[in-house]
Amino acid sequence: MIFFGTLLTIFFSVSNILPRIGIGVSLLFMWGYTIVLFIGIQNILSNIIVRAKWKTLNKIQEQIRELESQGPVLSKETLEHIGKLIDYHDRIRATRNTAFDLRALLNFLNSLILPTISVLLSNGRDLLDLLADIGSFTKK
Repeated sequence: MIFFGTLLTIFFSVSNILPRIGIGVSLLFMWGYTIVLFIGIQNILSNIIVRAKWKTLNKIQEQIRELESQGPVLSKETLEHIGKLIDYHDRIRATRNTAFDLRALLNFLNSLILPTISVLLSNGRDLLDLLADIGSFTKK
């Protein structure tokens, strides 16, 4: 999807379709859907992680119940095995429920920077004219 955004950026840059005031609007349009897509994918990944996590935790709990149902007196090996299963259960439960972190955010922002810079550079003259018009408008 980022590739599609990059193609749109190149198209707008080469064709000079962007009017002066439309530079910011087009950047918002081009990257708005990419940001929404990124957030949606992170949400889907979180749901997958949570589902897999609970599936694994339920299997471990079932194994612990089976071991505990063997009788009132459990052997030393069985108790050690139950302890290891409980530790494993606690480690899985303590893991994060999402793949989103600072590194993912920085990678995402880095993928947006280059196409944005190319739009700004290719439309630099229009951007400077726009800033000059805004400056002269505020002086009046």
